[in-house]
Amino acid sequence: MTCEPVGFVEIAELLGVSRQRVHQLMSAYDDFPAPLAELAMGRVWARQDVEAWADSHPRKPGRRRAKGATTAADSEGNAPPGGGGASGGGAQRAKRRPSSTTP
Repeated sequence: MTCEPVGFVEIAELLGVSRQRVHQLMSAYDDFPAPLAELAMGRVWARQDVEAWADSHPRKPGRRRAKGATTAADSEGNAPPGGGGASGGGAQRAKRRPSSTTP
């Protein structure tokens, strides 16, 4: 079996996250695989080690909410259009009240 070395960019693509998130994962998880070597161009890992680690840490979709945070979807019981969140279609618009003018 051959060892395919991967760097930060390849790990990010493999996990479907940004390079910055790869750095966060490495810091947050003590069981993240150790690099094979540290070269002048940076650290390299064995692809199969990173894949095995990823398989043992299933991803949960979406961002974690801050403690105590609620959304409009929580209080109304349905999800906002576009899924909400940072990539969910922009800022929420305020509802307009009808004007109170009488004819």
